[in-house]
Amino acid sequence: MSSSADLPTDAVAATADSADPATDDRVNILLCDDRPDKLMALEAILGDLGQNLVRAYSGREALRALLHQDFAVILLDVNMPVMDGFETAEMIRTRPRSQQTPIIFFTAMSEAEAHVFRSYSLGAVDFIRTPVVPEILKAKVSVFVELYKKTEQVKRQAEEMRLLQEREHQRVLAEAAGRLEAETKRNRFFTLALDMLAIADISGTIRQLNPSWQRTLGFSDEELKARPLLDFVHPDDREATGAQLEALRAGAAITYFENRFASKGGGYRWLGWTAAPFAAEGLVYIFARDLTERRKAEEERVKLIREQTARAAAEAAERRAAFLAEAGVALTSSLDYNETLSKLVSLAVPALSDWCFIDVLDDNGRPRRLAVAYARAEDGGLAEEVRAFSPALEGTTPEARALQPGQAAVRVADARDRLAELAQDEGHRALLETLGVRSVMVVPIVSRERTLGALSLLSSHSGRVFGRDDLDLAEELGRRAALAVDNARLYRASQDARATAEKANRAKDEFLATLSHELRTPLTPILGWTVMLRSGTLDQPSILRGLEVIERNVRAQTQLIGDLLDVSRIITGKLRLDVRPIVIVPVIEAGVEAVRPSAEAKGIALGVEVPPDVPTITGDPDRLQQVVWNLVSNAVKFTPQGGRIEVRLRREPSCLTLSVADDGKGIEPEFLPHVFERFRQADSTSTRAHGGLGLGLAIVRHLVELHGGTVQAESRGPGEGSTFTVRLPLAAPVDAPASPRAVPAGGETPAAEVRLDGVKVMVVEDETDVRDFLRVSLVQYGADVSTFATSAEALQAVEEERPDVLVSDIGMPDEDGYAFIRRVRALGPERGGQVPAAALTAYAKGEDGHRVLSAGFQVHLPKPVQPSELATVVATLAGRAR
Repeated sequence: MSSSADLPTDAVAATADSADPATDDRVNILLCDDRPDKLMALEAILGDLGQNLVRAYSGREALRALLHQDFAVILLDVNMPVMDGFETAEMIRTRPRSQQTPIIFFTAMSEAEAHVFRSYSLGAVDFIRTPVVPEILKAKVSVFVELYKKTEQVKRQAEEMRLLQEREHQRVLAEAAGRLEAETKRNRFFTLALDMLAIADISGTIRQLNPSWQRTLGFSDEELKARPLLDFVHPDDREATGAQLEALRAGAAITYFENRFASKGGGYRWLGWTAAPFAAEGLVYIFARDLTERRKAEEERVKLIREQTARAAAEAAERRAAFLAEAGVALTSSLDYNETLSKLVSLAVPALSDWCFIDVLDDNGRPRRLAVAYARAEDGGLAEEVRAFSPALEGTTPEARALQPGQAAVRVADARDRLAELAQDEGHRALLETLGVRSVMVVPIVSRERTLGALSLLSSHSGRVFGRDDLDLAEELGRRAALAVDNARLYRASQDARATAEKANRAKDEFLATLSHELRTPLTPILGWTVMLRSGTLDQPSILRGLEVIERNVRAQTQLIGDLLDVSRIITGKLRLDVRPIVIVPVIEAGVEAVRPSAEAKGIALGVEVPPDVPTITGDPDRLQQVVWNLVSNAVKFTPQGGRIEVRLRREPSCLTLSVADDGKGIEPEFLPHVFERFRQADSTSTRAHGGLGLGLAIVRHLVELHGGTVQAESRGPGEGSTFTVRLPLAAPVDAPASPRAVPAGGETPAAEVRLDGVKVMVVEDETDVRDFLRVSLVQYGADVSTFATSAEALQAVEEERPDVLVSDIGMPDEDGYAFIRRVRALGPERGGQVPAAALTAYAKGEDGHRVLSAGFQVHLPKPVQPSELATVVATLAGRAR
């Protein structure tokens, strides 16, 4: 538990609402706990009571609050540091002002039985174990709030009576003063008066008194005159009485006060005092009256009122809690939205009202009456009329307003003279008259700031008039119904989400199976031909054929991996374009020519038609060539042998239109809307006739849209062929920022002219096969190559061998290439730290290239790398490019 010393000293005052006591009938409730979270929980529970909730974070703060305020009830935590709840209660009880203030203890400690005994010994009214039941705590606190209010009401009535008596006393005293001035002898008045009259000096000692004093108190004149008045006053009343005497000595006007005065027979009697000072004489004239019997009657009346109020409040709270408990069980018994709301009306009749109906909003936002409940069986015919009525959403009736967002509940205590306001039209007013409506409540049902419907409750034949408590109960019922509906909606949403997840999981499994198939398929001929080549039994034509097959399948696998990386960049929004003005015709021709061998192998006629004078557009030529290649290769895949593919470019007023049309398999109408979706294939079964991952067309659509264009597919059905049309604007807005090319400075050098004679190259690669490949590739071009498996070995060799070029892998154990190149650059120029370096990595994301360059490399080479490409890069870095 936290210490109260950590809290601000004005924490008590900060929690109390400031209000004018003359206009505010709220009472104070003191919440004492050293834990702010528990205080917040209590405030959340008791906030609906509408009273002033005063927080105290320690026993000392609670005592400080009691110095300034009176409280209807005190909620006191048992376990607090410095001063626990019991010590605080003992201090509270020592103060007369708070001796009778109800105290409710609460604790979560296991030794609760001992605490219960001690709490009641301190005069506690209740002992609650936490966690508390909100409804029960609220009901108990409500009882003491009402009891306090009733007590204050009795006090006010007593004060009014006292004021009346004071005025009466003042009047009598004034008359007596007049007679005293007119009469020379006042003894006759003293003797004949039934009330207690006396004359005292300014110090408070009685000088003269009438016989009523002895009749009332039993003391003789000599006994009363022998001691000051304060000696006879009850110890608890002496301070207040002394203040009154001081006021009289200071020349105050006639004053009235009450106190307890000692009786000779034992005990004290209540006296009401009216006193008037006469400064010229140095005397105080006193008129006193015995109030003991009146006080007893008031106390009996207050006690009776307290008992009746507490009993009525407890019974009402018990009925409310039982009703809400039953409602909670009923509302949570179904997870169907409409069934839950329908149960709501049955719960309300006849417990809350004679009629109850609920209006809900459908999916289009139109209101409809869902259910109606009524108390009397003979009202079945009227119920049909009520059920047939639905409020107009734009109307002004309470039901229509409750269906609008942000509306509060409505209560009309007496609706008999206000039917015109409550009715939507004349027919509706006549229906309300027939029902005999007496009182009306309408409560909106709101879930997650969305209005679901409105609950209407009407009283008719019972004559019941709805009060504030009834509205609070109806609102609580509406909140519980909204919670139950929300649970039903969440359950339905979870079911839908589960179905979606299962569907996505199946799609993932299908994709992984397809991916496995597409990756393994090229490996079969690669592995087979590799084994046969190593056997040494193949003739030269077979060797060449095997190498051709291996190369073709490696390129196919590279293309497959490239498509996967492109899709990854598309999903993460990191696909970059190298945008510049381009002539589109060579781009189209290059894309078509790349596919032409595949078309010729199937005997497919591949025609290209482009107009003259095609304008220059803005775009990325490599990516646009990829679009053409994907569309034409897709057409070749699905066109049978002997078919025809036409590639046409047309100029339109605002764009260039590229169409790829084939007379092949065609597209099913059901699949046509999904043809550009990732991983979607018309046939994804294991018996499909065509391979692929279903990524090419998705990549096409994204690349075209990045260029500000559109792409669409058309097909008249199976066997009717298909046409894909790309439209590129003549002035294309490009959304994707351009990405810098990771190429060596000075451009590229043709591989055939590259020679690396005398160039010292250091290769750092942890994979043995890759390291050997890089060494052999560079040695073929004349380079002097040294290889290392770890960055630690290579770092030492950099300083000793001083290579001309460094080629390093990025993904290595212990220390990756980024850390290695930073350590190399830290060597400085004199120790070989400025050696030109190329990063070789299988990580091919766009951001990887930027990271490589910023780490200290000059070039980023994604795997797999061609020997000629590697040689060209090394030559450029070594300054051998021509």
